[in-house]
Amino acid sequence: MQSLYDIRKNFKASTGFFDKIILALLFFIWGCLTQLNDITLPHLYDFGLGFSEALALQFTFFAAYLLMSYPAAKLIDKLGYKNGIYIGLLLSAIGSMYFYIITGSHYYQNYLIALFIIGSGVAFLQISGNGYVVLSSDTNRAASNLTFLQIFNSVGRLGVLLVSTSLFFIITGMTIDELYTLGVDEYLEIQTQHIRMPYLWMALLIFLTAVLIYFSKLPEIKTNKLPILIDNGRKQITSVFTVKHTILGAIAIFAYVGAEVAIGSYLVQYVSLPNVGGRFFPEKEALKMIQYYWGSALVGRIIGGFILRDISLRKVTTGFAVAAAVFALVSIITSGKIAIVTIIAIGFFNSILFPAIFTLAISGLGHFAEEGAGLLITSIAGGAVVPYIIVALATLFGLQFSFITIVFCYVYIAFYGVYGSQYKQKTL
Repeated sequence: MQSLYDIRKNFKASTGFFDKIILALLFFIWGCLTQLNDITLPHLYDFGLGFSEALALQFTFFAAYLLMSYPAAKLIDKLGYKNGIYIGLLLSAIGSMYFYIITGSHYYQNYLIALFIIGSGVAFLQISGNGYVVLSSDTNRAASNLTFLQIFNSVGRLGVLLVSTSLFFIITGMTIDELYTLGVDEYLEIQTQHIRMPYLWMALLIFLTAVLIYFSKLPEIKTNKLPILIDNGRKQITSVFTVKHTILGAIAIFAYVGAEVAIGSYLVQYVSLPNVGGRFFPEKEALKMIQYYWGSALVGRIIGGFILRDISLRKVTTGFAVAAAVFALVSIITSGKIAIVTIIAIGFFNSILFPAIFTLAISGLGHFAEEGAGLLITSIAGGAVVPYIIVALATLFGLQFSFITIVFCYVYIAFYGVYGSQYKQKTL
């Protein structure tokens, strides 16, 4: 019978440094694609897109996780993780090229289709990429290795944010003064190029990555012969839906992604509130807060990767979640610079939560690892749901108080670290 030891031994014997760098490109790619949506959608207002339609586009991207993750997991179970990576890259490339082709089109449905295809590709990449790293890593290094690779995800997201402002002028070769002299039709034509070109570049990068993986020495990983290491008493485990720590982990992923996306989505509006930073923060400065937020997550992943090597995974998960909850609460009940600094600092504590929860939740699943990963990636749909809850509360109680939703998200994650992630291990 195959064991995790066999998989890890084969991975170490087969791969070198450059193979691992190629693997890291996957994390960079889905970081870019995810952030690119947030940057692109506001520009579509210039083409007559309404607010509700923009929300529907964002929801469509996350709906792909909800609808495609579990079927993707079943397919990866049959074909293997490396083939799952190829499928994810193929779908992401097709979706990016389709977005490039249809940008400027007045058919709203085209954008929905493009984002759904991209989201489906990213779902495949998330399941296969995260699962591949955890399964090929030593037990005490899995979360740490995943956190270090998540650095590339942060670099992708932060890179898109940093270049998005200047990208318009790089592509067009125009200055701000020249832009003001353009007519409406000329402006829309240039704006079309601004939106579509990054998707063409992403399609080319994805294709190059697929070629590099093909020529790499990354071995295929299949788990169909792995034993289940969970002692479920007399009850036989016939599905991942009967595994408590995995189900609770899926809820933790839902809460984490929901909180992270909600802060990133509404941070500018939050900082611009009169009792937070609106009195002394112009809009341009408020926009920089998003860069600081994702930048703090990048720093957290660098530091957190080392922390996870020496301290219990459950303790780190609990500690970071409690700290995030406390900082969110402090930001809600204070004002001015304290409220701003504390909400931005949550990015640092977010840094290790996804890899930590993911590693804990699929631990011991054996040949159900793909199903578990699929369920966890499905829960990324929390990134569409939690922001809606915050908007609903904000209409009743104001945006600052509505962030209490985020506090509850982190409290649940802390519960998962202390109790929900525990299970009785089977001895073979």
